[in-house]
Amino acid sequence: MITITDFPANPKTSEPFILKGTATNLDDGEELLVLVDDRFEVARPRVQDGKWEITLIFNRGGDRLIEVIASDQDRAEITLDFETGQLEVIPRSVWGAKPPKNTLATLPNPKRITIHHTVFPMLPSTASKPTEEARVRKIQESEMTGKQNFSDIGYHYVIMPSGRIYEGRPNGKKGAHDVINDGFGVAFDGSFEVPGSKITDAQFDSAVALCTQLCKKIGITDTTTLVSTPTALSAKPFRAGPNKNLPRIIGHRDRFPTECPGMKEGSSVRLEEIRQAVNARL
Repeated sequence: MITITDFPANPKTSEPFILKGTATNLDDGEELLVLVDDRFEVARPRVQDGKWEITLIFNRGGDRLIEVIASDQDRAEITLDFETGQLEVIPRSVWGAKPPKNTLATLPNPKRITIHHTVFPMLPSTASKPTEEARVRKIQESEMTGKQNFSDIGYHYVIMPSGRIYEGRPNGKKGAHDVINDGFGVAFDGSFEVPGSKITDAQFDSAVALCTQLCKKIGITDTTTLVSTPTALSAKPFRAGPNKNLPRIIGHRDRFPTECPGMKEGSSVRLEEIRQAVNARL
């Protein structure tokens, strides 16, 4: 029998919280399924000494149904009302960013958001903050050396599988993420070009919260209507492509020949769902 015994009294978005419970008549090591809103699989905790425990973080407020499932007949559920808190973005000073090699150009009038993936092997959603911080440092190092040789990390934000958001290049500075770089670059850490790969639900929730905040910041009021958007055919040397009618939240591959951010139409990073969810919040 599954029960939920410990849960937050006043949960807030963007703040980690712990759920605990019991699992009688189940062996140590047996896996449970944690389902959110009857559709999002967020974790698979294992039973130990008749108990289970999981740490979660949500970035969308309101009533959220959480189910802990052992079988179709054995499950427990709870609905928590999440207060929308301040979106937490872990700053460069915390993860140990190197200073830019050169002076960064300003980004005076951001026009859109471009979604990417880092192509690094995906960290587990339970990875610690020190592990994630080391990953962001590795991303920065890889982009500031070798073939890319950027002045700094190219993205403005990196979203980890845990849902934690890390500040990349300061958002007042022009990025180096989609050749044209006339907006913000948001990258999901992980590699999503393989069929069946997909961002975590925590990454999705964080992307919706972050993109909503960025859209409000720069005055985007509609993320689904198509607008004329410049594209590029190559980076070095730069060759402009034809203008395309695209929404204000796009995938890297929409404006440049690349596999980023994953499967065609952005299915593995749930790009259309992100647009729709953000649009509903504007």
